[in-house]
Amino acid sequence: LTEDHKRMIRCIRKMQLIVARNRFQVNKYFS
Repeated sequence: LTEDHKRMIRCIRKMQLIVARNRFQVNKYFS
């Protein structure tokens, strides 16, 4: 993997974490 690939993957992982956290908070509000 090139550095650009690693950086992109890290960005995607971070976004997935944020999305998962947001979804968890939304579920908490609606339950």
